[in-house]
Amino acid sequence: MIYRSCIARIVLLLCVGVCVHAEDYYLDSQTGDDRNDGLSPANAWATLTKASAGSYQAGDRILLKRGVPFKGKLSLRHIIAGSDQPLVVDAYGKGEQLPKIDSAGYIGGITIEDCSYVKVRNIEISSDGGVAVDSKAKTDRYGIYVSKSNNISIENLNIHAIFATEQTKSEGKDNTTAYGHGARIEDSERVQVRACRIERVGRYGINALRSDDLLILNNQTDHTGCSGLQMSRCKGVEVRGNIFDHPGSFIDERMHGRGSGSWVWSCEDVRYESNHFLNAKGKGDSCGVHIDFN
Repeated sequence: MIYRSCIARIVLLLCVGVCVHAEDYYLDSQTGDDRNDGLSPANAWATLTKASAGSYQAGDRILLKRGVPFKGKLSLRHIIAGSDQPLVVDAYGKGEQLPKIDSAGYIGGITIEDCSYVKVRNIEISSDGGVAVDSKAKTDRYGIYVSKSNNISIENLNIHAIFATEQTKSEGKDNTTAYGHGARIEDSERVQVRACRIERVGRYGINALRSDDLLILNNQTDHTGCSGLQMSRCKGVEVRGNIFDHPGSFIDERMHGRGSGSWVWSCEDVRYESNHFLNAKGKGDSCGVHIDFN
């Protein structure tokens, strides 16, 4: 009897370790409540702050209701998922409208730091100035920010109107620029940005620093203050099927007003294929593609 009891306990412990299942967490800023468990549309959370404080595991999904506005930022940190069970941030509900994150005053609409295997898709993000809640947001701003992470997928985001609270000194059309980038990737690897639309940002549409094994596929940037795509100290990048239109734009006086469709600096193994580079404007170095030093 003791032997059988021990076996039963071992089986139970193994099952607890193996059989933990993924959860869906729902957000609805209009009818949700942060006191809910978030595990169904009827018991949705209300805020991105609540979602940012959650503890997630491989296979979980964070789902924002379509057509509903959200204020603030979604912050994901120290989440380790897997290739077959990534953490997913996505939309739910009926209709074509995307969930809308207004992150005015915050460093980014969605921030991903020290994470593995995260997929973000079908979200609209803007961050047009505002009083700086995050200290860095005073002089810098991102639609989506990825740092020290790997195996990240960014797909079908609509990012627009990204401007820091204050303008800082720059070498653009004017002496100052309100820095804002659609997507920033830094110190990361195996990141893909796919089928996103990025427009009216203070500086770069997509910006990558010290990152390797990147896929930039089928995106469209339009009216970026500087380059549609800028990369520095990156290695192993495929840039395919994108449209980079109106880099160096100055349709907003806060924009940089100088830039190439793509500007690459000190990079290695970058392949451009089947892209369109259109309507570059600005003083000096404003080209279709600018392959720079190193």
